[in-house]
Amino acid sequence: MLKLASAWLIFGSVLLAQMPLVTLRGAFKEMDKHSITIESEGETVVLRRTKKTRFLRNNKPVGAEVARGTELLIEVEKDLAASIVAVNVYLDPPKPTQ
Repeated sequence: MLKLASAWLIFGSVLLAQMPLVTLRGAFKEMDKHSITIESEGETVVLRRTKKTRFLRNNKPVGAEVARGTELLIEVEKDLAASIVAVNVYLDPPKPTQ
């Protein structure tokens, strides 16, 4: 049984590594050590924050200080527990094209 569980974790990790990142846009609401909350298309969305979550401005790493209401572009992925994880948080997103 242990071998089967290990094989599943390895297989799942390989599948997740191959999945492209999905992009979300929204206004920043709040953040703590484990989550980021945004308002996107009238819905409140809570994303998991990990030690790998990067905050970027002009594609360069910056601190995680974000003012409430700041427009963000966030690249996300799903982890093995089906949580939505913030990977890259862009503090200066380009305007969406129509």
